Amino acid sequence: MRTSAMATALYLGLKTDTQNLGRHATDVDYKAAISLYPKVQLKILSQIESPDLPRDFFLDFDRGLHEARIFGKVILCDLGSLVNTDMVALMADFFLRLSEVSTSFVMGTSDSSLIFSLRTKIAHQNAGQMARQMVKGLGTAGGHGRTGGGQIPIQDISPEKAEKMRQSIQKRFLKYAGQESAQGEKLLPDSRLGEEVS
Repeated sequence: MRTSAMATALYLGLKTDTQNLGRHATDVDYKAAISLYPKVQLKILSQIESPDLPRDFFLDFDRGLHEARIFGKVILCDLGSLVNTDMVALMADFFLRLSEVSTSFVMGTSDSSLIFSLRTKIAHQNAGQMARQMVKGLGTAGGHGRTGGGQIPIQDISPEKAEKMRQSIQKRFLKYAGQESAQGEKLLPDSRLGEEVS
């Protein structure tokens, strides 16, 4: 791999992990960014960070906004079946920006796996460790600090068992987040049917 391509990839990863070198960035992160920047392919970086998006992206995003539920200080969203499973991590990052929550959890399914992403604002909470606890005996997970995620294979089980698995993972998340007794509420209200649009 060319030096410029490697620098671009490393710089992008650094920006992503530190929320654009803002929140949670350290002196080591800043020094690494300064060292990498002269070698970064800015045009390629821009294309990666701001790509053209298909209509399916907006349909999935809309579904995520309307499926999201707030339980105390956490937000949970099941996106259902997805063609582009990158939406799981994207929505988890997006929901963490909600001022009233400290942790976000988003899940969805591909043809073969149940996939989830976990994000937290809590400094002493290890999202990777929480993700591993949630899928213990079921699948694989990992992460570090405030970012975690995992997946559980579902291709060899019935739809009924897959649905039970989804519910079980949601309950595990709420338990580990300390919100198992919280009453869930929708992020967005239901649209009022029959309302005229002016």
